[in-house]
Amino acid sequence: MKSFNHNVSALVLAVCVTLFFALLLPHHLHLQEHQQLFLFDWQYISEVLSVPGGLADVMGRFCTQFFIYAWVGAAIVGLLIAAIWRLMRLVVSSFSHDVSAWGWADGLLLLPSGLLMGYMCDENALFGTLWAIMLSMLAIVVLAKISNWRIQCLIGVIGSVAMYWLVGPLAVVFVVLSSLYLVSREKNTSVGITVALMVVLFVIQPMIARRLVSIDMDRLLYGVHYYRILVAHPSLPWLSALSIICASIICMMIKDKAKAIIRIASNGFAGLLICLLIWHELYNPKVEKVLAYDFMVRCHQWDRIIDTASRQ
Repeated sequence: MKSFNHNVSALVLAVCVTLFFALLLPHHLHLQEHQQLFLFDWQYISEVLSVPGGLADVMGRFCTQFFIYAWVGAAIVGLLIAAIWRLMRLVVSSFSHDVSAWGWADGLLLLPSGLLMGYMCDENALFGTLWAIMLSMLAIVVLAKISNWRIQCLIGVIGSVAMYWLVGPLAVVFVVLSSLYLVSREKNTSVGITVALMVVLFVIQPMIARRLVSIDMDRLLYGVHYYRILVAHPSLPWLSALSIICASIICMMIKDKAKAIIRIASNGFAGLLICLLIWHELYNPKVEKVLAYDFMVRCHQWDRIIDTASRQ
């Protein structure tokens, strides 16, 4: 029953996000499709995969090709935002099996999705960022499903290297949470050495990548395929990663139980706060109007341009 309620909540979240982007920011999605390329060509895909974060970027580019249809693109964004919220519940369940003990902190689980939704309001944000966060969280869930702690340690060490190359520096979510998970489950010297090795291997990956690819160090540290403007490093993806880590730690520490009404209220309050933040700080209708004209020019819709200008 609880799983059914969570699935219904995720569906409601996906529908709300879909309506937001389809009705208010359709031309943001059109711009994403216009400025990114995806080819079903192995040489093209291998070139993208050869740099840190390549897998997340390929998956983002694949999805972005459908953004030419605003409703389809909005639905894809909505599904990924809802999937990240659902994964957030699975991640914290790995740290705190008693769901009823989350109490007011249950509202924190909406923060990563809300921050990433706000991030996608930026016309220069790249869709691969959502995949980077999602794949990092999925790796945590898979790690927690394994019962043998020795195999978990092995996967953690391999993952600290592989995840950087697959999703980029946002793999810090996997490294930090897998380290905390291993320490919380097995307190022995072997686990301590494993965690230290994971951290060291992850930290040195940008320096190794700098010798293998011709990319500036700051982009290797902040992400090659997270943002379209190379000299800018937006904070929302990193705040989202931080919220995932902090929410997991808080839910692990909370011991007291709370009634379901408190958890529902906390989710509602968090959702309302996120909506107000996105509406007031991140939603910019002026940019959408400019992008609407840009879309009409690219599609040679001259009569529509005249009609739109006359109405406004």
